[in-house]
Amino acid sequence: MGKKKSCQELKVPRPLDAAETRLYGWVEEAVLTQPSVVESDSLPEFYRNFPLMEDSGAEGDYVLEAARPSDRVPFRAGEGGPHFLWVYKELFNRLRVRLPFSDFQRDVMTRCRVAVSQLHLNGWGFILAFEKVCLHYGFCPTIRLIFYIYDVLIPPDRFWVHLLPGSSRS
Repeated sequence: MGKKKSCQELKVPRPLDAAETRLYGWVEEAVLTQPSVVESDSLPEFYRNFPLMEDSGAEGDYVLEAARPSDRVPFRAGEGGPHFLWVYKELFNRLRVRLPFSDFQRDVMTRCRVAVSQLHLNGWGFILAFEKVCLHYGFCPTIRLIFYIYDVLIPPDRFWVHLLPGSSRS
């Protein structure tokens, strides 16, 4: 196990360049200035404890890496670059989300216009519970139904996007 770093030893990510500012200028500053605290040597243990794939045969289809201090959670793949997805580990270890995301989960994120890292963990819990209940009772979870039950709340700081039970339903 590596030596624990003090707060002073952690590197602060570099400032955004002009192109990144256009793409990510809306993201809360706290997200853009917080470096990753996950170190590469801790990934094998994480993977052993929290499998990421629904189908273990698909494990070779992805690479698990820790973010570098200069990487930020909302970053997306560059033109022609490899596809990637930064996520908080709690998505896998607390909520037990598995890859690939279901069509329904992708549809919800698309409708909310959020990256997986922007949806509050409670929102993920609502999505997963809604999907499981629908499938248990034998009907297909739909965007129309989930957004009849839940409202999307995008706070002014846009740090986390929330799903809240709809208060305007009678």
